[in-house]
Amino acid sequence: MTLRPSPGPAPTAPPIYLTYPERARVRLAANRAIRLYPGPVGQVLSKELWAWEELGWRFGPGSLIAALVDTLLNDQEDAA
Repeated sequence: MTLRPSPGPAPTAPPIYLTYPERARVRLAANRAIRLYPGPVGQVLSKELWAWEELGWRFGPGSLIAALVDTLLNDQEDAA
């Protein structure tokens, strides 16, 4: 058995930063989640959105999070 050194860290693409309007949109969806889903479900959704807005976006566009933001904000527009 031959042991080979690891090739090192994989190259990563530079992070794509969120613009201020995108960050504000995620924050709005996080606050909206608590109002739409009172209790533990809304709290979990809100905390996940806040965490993604703060750090998670660095890992990629996060299509599931983007879909959640769209759904929460579209529900708000439908109610208006």
